[in-house]
Amino acid sequence: MSALPLRPRVLYVRTEGRSTVPREERRRRELSGATQRRILIEESFGFDLLGASDLAALPGWRGRILRRLPAAVALAFEVARRRGDYDVVVTWAEKYSVAVAGVLLWHRHRPRHLAIMDWMSKPVVRIPLRLVRGGVDEILTWSSTQARVATERLGFRAEQIVRIPHPVDDVFFAPADGARRTIFSAGETQRDFATLMYAVHGLEVPTVIAASLVGVFTGFRTRLVDASSMGELPANVEVRAMDAQELRRAYADAAIVVVPLVAADNNAGISVLLEAMSMGRPVIVTRTAGQHDVVVDGVTGLYVPPGDPAALRDAIRRLFDDPAAAEAMGRRARADVLAHHRADDFVARIREVAGMPAERVEEVRRA
Repeated sequence: MSALPLRPRVLYVRTEGRSTVPREERRRRELSGATQRRILIEESFGFDLLGASDLAALPGWRGRILRRLPAAVALAFEVARRRGDYDVVVTWAEKYSVAVAGVLLWHRHRPRHLAIMDWMSKPVVRIPLRLVRGGVDEILTWSSTQARVATERLGFRAEQIVRIPHPVDDVFFAPADGARRTIFSAGETQRDFATLMYAVHGLEVPTVIAASLVGVFTGFRTRLVDASSMGELPANVEVRAMDAQELRRAYADAAIVVVPLVAADNNAGISVLLEAMSMGRPVIVTRTAGQHDVVVDGVTGLYVPPGDPAALRDAIRRLFDDPAAAEAMGRRARADVLAHHRADDFVARIREVAGMPAERVEEVRRA
């Protein structure tokens, strides 16, 4: 593949999630500080953007056909059509990365493909990715476990794996005054809220879980379960959904943030961990095969074994009974986020890997 120009042309295939809020409204909310920045961060890459909503604006028969296809497939075909316009394509999310790799594999002259992925081991990704790995030039991942999966099980060379930090909006999730009287937990993937409920049963501490439907991976697919039905609900536990402002307030009010996980090899819980740490809160997290890269045990948080309510209860008591030590741990957690996980540093790293010039990266912090 020929060398990249001084300023490569980069296309970023963006994920838009399940939100029904129009992109411009989400962008307005982010600019106002009402919610954490996602759209503003992806725009700060300085790349051309392509997402499912962009396909809605495509005219003629091509637009009508693409809109009938699954989003990942439609975006992959559109990337293939535009392949001559770009030097680099960046994808984020396994299904998009696999689909784009599959179509690029058939083209001799194609852009360099950088795939940001963090759960390659699950069969619905691992099997097709192994078949189309020739359509991926480099994998960018923050998971040491998944980096090994890429080389040991998928056939990628070590030099094709680039470790990057997982970002967090360290401005939106900044330290704030709060009551510091609750145990707080949140999340929607691979959570073990039943163990948390059992661990806090009988404690005279309010426990708040921000969740509605939780995804539980069953080997080949993910099923959704009601978070409040995952265990017997003690009198001191409240389970409810929260918007971004409520979530930030709940972190601020928490004495401890707990991220209970089922045993798995993906790094489930990383967003909640970093949000809590960014707000200067001490964290307790289940150590799993996939979740062990972020917390420094005893320094920025505590690890507990999977499915062990007694160990979790002991860890909660340890921090709750020594608020000074818990606050010191939270301050170290915030310092770690600023050193390794800032959103603007993440943007700079992605631009660097994509071959963008080493000029000052546009600031993604809110003025």
